[in-house]
Amino acid sequence: MFRLFLPLYALIIIFVLFNEQIFEYFMFEYAIDMYQQDKKADFRGFFMVVDRLSEEVEIEEIQAVFEQATQNSNIPLYLIPRSELALSASALEQLDQGNIWVENISNYIMFRKLKETGYVVSAGPVHTIEGLENRALLISYMITLIFIGLILLWAFNFQRKLHYLNRITLAFGRGELQIRANISPWHRVGILNQTFNQMAQRVQDLIKSHKDLNNAVSHELRTPIARLSFEVESLRDADAQEMMILINGMEDDINELEQLVEELLNYARFERAHIDLAFEFIRFDHWLQNWHLRHRHHDPKPLLIKPPIPKQVVPLLPELLNRAIDNLVLNAYRYAHSQVQISAHIVGQQIVIHIDDDGIGIPEPNRATIFEPFVRVDKSRNRKTGGFGLGLSIVRQIARRHGGDVSLTDSPLGGARFSVFWNYEL
Repeated sequence: MFRLFLPLYALIIIFVLFNEQIFEYFMFEYAIDMYQQDKKADFRGFFMVVDRLSEEVEIEEIQAVFEQATQNSNIPLYLIPRSELALSASALEQLDQGNIWVENISNYIMFRKLKETGYVVSAGPVHTIEGLENRALLISYMITLIFIGLILLWAFNFQRKLHYLNRITLAFGRGELQIRANISPWHRVGILNQTFNQMAQRVQDLIKSHKDLNNAVSHELRTPIARLSFEVESLRDADAQEMMILINGMEDDINELEQLVEELLNYARFERAHIDLAFEFIRFDHWLQNWHLRHRHHDPKPLLIKPPIPKQVVPLLPELLNRAIDNLVLNAYRYAHSQVQISAHIVGQQIVIHIDDDGIGIPEPNRATIFEPFVRVDKSRNRKTGGFGLGLSIVRQIARRHGGDVSLTDSPLGGARFSVFWNYEL
């Protein structure tokens, strides 16, 4: 884990220790002309004053003033004969042309020739008090060390948190599915801990769901297969009349197996996380009226569409939503005494569809698991009323594909009310 942050540590230390040298390198390499012009401008006014002074005062007096000023200033001033200067030919040429010559830019040493004289004014280098330099250097080192310490403290703390999260992840990968990351500030890495917990919970739920589904599937398959085995065995000693009864029973069992397989395939299809969604924007009242036209001739009990019907244009998946309403209405027919009612309305940004029946309703303790696969309130294994327990699970998957959900409450008609809801504005 330390190697992960080693380049960061190295870059911080290099920058802090060598930032001044790096600055000077780039300044003198890429901005030397601009830097020189800036330094010349610092001394240009001084040289103009000395020029004007040389027109009215003797050189000896100027030399005396320079000596006195040098004793009380951090910038030494000298008046040097041109012939005694140890400068390059190009530098002397610049001085003869009346220009300022920068000999040492880092120490600010400037030269300029006095007009109509053989003398050159030298200013610099700039000195500071030695104690001040040492104190400034000490303060600079202390600030640097504090800065490095704070960076290292943060980096080590961050590294510790990552190491903790790595251990939790490895434990989860080894099969400890119940493990969760601590979300306290001492262990938290942004939102990673919370995201990991959500992912871990989702994986644990999926594994549990798949185990339960596998157990339920094997249980559901065992009953018709056992009946088929019994019927095949009974064929050996059956007469013609009994044989026909057994064959009819076997056909029913095969049909039941086909229906179960079809329901399992549908459930698996809706449970997939990456199913393609092609939403259509349809006026809701038109969709509901079309659904009713397709089903009203097959209604075993009266079906009432309770007005008013919302006329908003809503996003929906027609084929899937048709399937969900079919399942809910057929489920309501199974338990209703005399009527089934559909109503819909807008609540905030959601459209809600209610399917009500006047049956016996569903007991409160059973409502929490009613949408789980293979869960049935009616424990009967009768082929006509038992079902497979997948219809409501498929309804929930379809509702969630719409970004909504399905709920179960008491109906005003006295039975059960199933409500499908989703946002009508994507």
